[in-house]
Amino acid sequence: VVLLLGNGLRAIPEDQRSALETLYESTNGSGWKRNDHWMEDSDPCDALRPWYGLSSELGQPCTEASGVEIISFIANNLVGTLPDVFQVFDRLQKISLEDHFDLTGQFPASLFLPPQLVSLVVTYAKMGG
Repeated sequence: VVLLLGNGLRAIPEDQRSALETLYESTNGSGWKRNDHWMEDSDPCDALRPWYGLSSELGQPCTEASGVEIISFIANNLVGTLPDVFQVFDRLQKISLEDHFDLTGQFPASLFLPPQLVSLVVTYAKMGG
């Protein structure tokens, strides 16, 4: 399933948007230092209102063509446990969750499943597994 934006451009797949929403809810997204445009009606990869922390390999906002290639939250006050949702990101190359002292629980198995993943950085979290 792919969402269509009001301007007719295709959005990221619905399962990826749902996974991002679950990430937001599971880690107290309303309390993040930066949560620009998260949970708005806009597409997470909208060029004018991209969701903070998501980008393409080149550091530009993600697009339909690139998909979500990077999820990066550095010292952004994520609190709680990471949900087991990362398997839906078939183009994800990098996950950076640095300096989140209140991330707890086990590393979800799906964190290691994206086929393109080459970098996973989690620092100062209270996580195990």
